[in-house]
Amino acid sequence: MRKLLLIGLTLIPFQSLVAQEQSPYKYTDINAEPLSSTGQIHSSAPFGSPSVIARISFITPMFLLEFAPTDFFVFSTGIRIWPTFWEKNEEGQNIYHPSLNPHMTLEPRFFLNQVQRRQRGRRTDYFSGWYIGLPFAMNFPELDFSMGTVMGFQCTFGKHWYWNAALGPAASYQDTSFKMILTGTAAFGLILN
Repeated sequence: MRKLLLIGLTLIPFQSLVAQEQSPYKYTDINAEPLSSTGQIHSSAPFGSPSVIARISFITPMFLLEFAPTDFFVFSTGIRIWPTFWEKNEEGQNIYHPSLNPHMTLEPRFFLNQVQRRQRGRRTDYFSGWYIGLPFAMNFPELDFSMGTVMGFQCTFGKHWYWNAALGPAASYQDTSFKMILTGTAAFGLILN
């Protein structure tokens, strides 16, 4: 199951690159470059994405809040509360112990191709495109954490929907030891604003 999920997540960004073309009857990108009377694109149009974006992911239920101080940089924060029902005791046996475990993520993202996407008529609103991120994730109350680098693609479709996929290496601290792991995100959800 994990292999199929990993293969599917790696194929999603490549399949969507062709599907990003704008057509006049669909939702119009608020960042689209206006055409002059000669058919040339004006490059003076401002970017129109909001500076604060709220999202809900349904794949891994999480609330995300993104702060965008510039047109190419986003600081993404996320929180989810995950229920667990079983816990290992001192003897290594599983015992029934229901609890809620918060998980927090912080990730600065630099979007690489916003200008090129705007010039080709592809969507850039709500930060669609390729990005490099530095995710930091922490689980409570164990205080396990991971930090790494990812390459990802985020795409807005319709008026209020998005998907995101990212993958990269990370260092993880869990059970009092450090490990190198493969980290990533897979998100499909709703844009709230």
